[in-house]
Amino acid sequence: MARVAVTLTAAFSLVFLVEGVAHATAYGVSPCVSVLGGNNFSCTFEHGINSSGLYIDSEFADAESPFRIICNARIDFQYSDLNGQNYKTDRAPIKNGCTNDLNRTVHPGPVRAGKSCAMLYSNADLVATQCHKVFAANV
Repeated sequence: MARVAVTLTAAFSLVFLVEGVAHATAYGVSPCVSVLGGNNFSCTFEHGINSSGLYIDSEFADAESPFRIICNARIDFQYSDLNGQNYKTDRAPIKNGCTNDLNRTVHPGPVRAGKSCAMLYSNADLVATQCHKVFAANV
């Protein structure tokens, strides 16, 4: 059974209008819990997006802990439309071993209106999800 320590606890978004194009930045941090040796350890999971309308220039996620408790882990990015239907998952390979800092950056390019989520897996369990809405701004 997957342990899930969940979504958006703190986030902000900025939209800049330059020459008719909406430039947006979204950033959020969620708590996560990793289980190692039957013990729960806390960590933080960050997710950020830099975009221009429905074009994501770059997207990153980062998991951090004061201890090396993020084990056999990966960070996936999943995209869903306005109806909540997932249409793309960018799955990372598993990083074997344990670390206290795992990060990943992608450059997805054009996306549909909806949301983008970063998902942290540790020892095959989903331990954190951080999502942001993606939309075309009317300028």
